Amino acid sequence: MAIIPLQLGSSGRVILAFLSEGLQTQVLNLLPEEERKMLQQQLEIIVNIRYSINEEEITKNVAALSAPVYC
Repeated sequence: MAIIPLQLGSSGRVILAFLSEGLQTQVLNLLPEEERKMLQQQLEIIVNIRYSINEEEITKNVAALSAPVYC
């Protein structure tokens, strides 16, 4: 089984978008600066619209929609 980086795929980005600021910063600091800036913009959008989508980002012919669920 392959390990997929958290920022790839809609579910990982939703998890990352709604992490505490400290944990999010720790994860983002592992990325190159350019990738980090692009991802921070994506995460802001995800927080505002409350969901994330992807199409064939990880697997061909597979799309995904993810949203946070609070209990």
